[in-house]
Amino acid sequence: TFNTLTAGITKISFSLSKEIVALGIVEVEIYFGTITFYILPINTLFLLCLKDIDRLGIIFNNIRNRISSGKYFEVVERRWGYAFIKLTNDTKSINYLTESKLRKLYWRFRYLLVTRLYNLLK
Repeated sequence: TFNTLTAGITKISFSLSKEIVALGIVEVEIYFGTITFYILPINTLFLLCLKDIDRLGIIFNNIRNRISSGKYFEVVERRWGYAFIKLTNDTKSINYLTESKLRKLYWRFRYLLVTRLYNLLK
């Protein structure tokens, strides 16, 4: 869920640039624990989750397509240059795609294959 109660509280700066105020946070539960993503009002898609990834001891092996911690590991599926963790059937996921990503998906599947896109995203 998107938490806007933290909006304006968290301030982040990159190198010597001025501080950016976070719009809110999104906490995502995965097998390894909770990862907090800070939503920033910038044009670059950048997710600040390195602190939680380090805290949980998560390692992504892009050669073997595995994401693991000391206790668990999951096989990562690669599609279109992105890595996806397969969720279990009891895990619900809500994904928000930007307009440009939706256009790329639409272009990839063409209008004749919209049902294929629908089934993939379902």
